[in-house]
Amino acid sequence: MRNLIIFTVLLVFASCTEPQIVVIEPIGLGENPQVNAIIGYSVVNNTAHVKAKTTIGAKYSLQLSKLGQSEPIKAQGFTATAEESNLVISFDKTEAGIYDLILLDISGNASKLPINIK
Repeated sequence: MRNLIIFTVLLVFASCTEPQIVVIEPIGLGENPQVNAIIGYSVVNNTAHVKAKTTIGAKYSLQLSKLGQSEPIKAQGFTATAEESNLVISFDKTEAGIYDLILLDISGNASKLPINIK
């Protein structure tokens, strides 16, 4: 009975306090992407140098995944600072095979190219 009275008193005190309003800052998603295209790439020493058409200020993700699979093995996010972005993604500790090189923007649009890692 004593525990019930203590619980009730604490409940009354807790319900009499003013609620705290939490202001959540919006996440900046950058500019709306107008362009998303991989122009080309070259592979040098387990590293791909990728050239892509992008929208300045838009956010993108460069991903590497096994051919035909959706889960990326490697991913690198970036905000475009030029209409043509030069990107680098490393293949260290990646086994040889055929992969998809994917450029994904925040709208869900994707550009894919197959890439052969030896």
